[in-house]
Formats: sequence, C-alpha cells, structure tokens
Amino acid sequence: MNKIVLTDVGIAELINAEQTGTAPVTITQVGLGTGKYDAASSRTALAAEFKRMAAISGGAIGDNVIHLFMTDASSDAYTAYEVGIYTQSGTLLGVVSSKTEPIVEKAAGSTALLAIDFV
Repeated sequence: MNKIVLTDVGIAELINAEQTGTAPVTITQVGLGTGKYDAASSRTALAAEFKRMAAISGGAIGDNVIHLFMTDASSDAYTAYEVGIYTQSGTLLGVVSSKTEPIVEKAAGSTALLAIDFV
C-alpha cells in the first residue's frame, strides 16, 4: 500500500497566518499522472499529469481521519502511477506515487474507484 505524502506547499496552506493552528482548506480535485517516482514533500505538481477530476466526496470518519473517494465513469482508459490531491486554490496538498505498481488502472468503459485516507 502506498502512503500519501503531504507537500510542503500543502502544509504551508494549512497553517494559519498566526501559525497557531490550521486554516480552513477544502480538497476539491484529484489529479492522475504517469510519473514513476518516490513521492516527496518538495513536490508542487505531478510529474506527468494527464487527468484532473473535480468529482470527489468524503469527510471525517473518525478522530483525525479524513476519507476521500474518487470515481471516474468516463470512457477513458489509463494507468496512473501518481495521484495528486488538490485544494480549492489549486495547491498540491498531497501526492502518492509508485515506480513499479500502478495506483489506478482503468479499462475503457469501466469505472475507476479510489479511496484515500488522511490520518
């Protein structure tokens, strides 16, 4: 199982101006890409993004756990090795990637489902 890495720019957006807590941030998009690498907090974008979807749902499911769910029922077929989570301002909040195993695979005419938990 791959783990999501929070980015430095994402954390900077989360920290409030007084640096005494967090600011409200809404996660609005999931990006998919073909880049194969080890995820790093220094990322500001996916390496090879090919698709971004605005349709995500989720919410708090327990103490300190946020669950996100993405579906893609388009006719597209793809293999994604990197997934990015974006805030309402377009900031890359987190990234998960793999050098060898796809994170998401979708055949034409199928539906891709992806669940992501932030702890």
